Amino acid sequence: MTPQYAEDLSRIAAMTQIRPNVHYAAALNVERARSFMETHLGCTAREVARELGVSDDRARRLVRRIRAEWVGRPGGKK
Repeated sequence: MTPQYAEDLSRIAAMTQIRPNVHYAAALNVERARSFMETHLGCTAREVARELGVSDDRARRLVRRIRAEWVGRPGGKK
């Protein structure tokens, strides 16, 4: 790939504002939800949804995933 071609691709991407990688956004939501849940123990999925600005369904999946990770860790359920 020539430098000019790479520069053109970069400029086009900036002009069209290509959306960020979906996997990156999903991972970011997991981290944000985990951080919120660690500081707000016993919070509900609806509270997570409100804090993160995601749908209730997405928040329920995040909460379920994070609580499953916590099972078996020191201080978590067995």
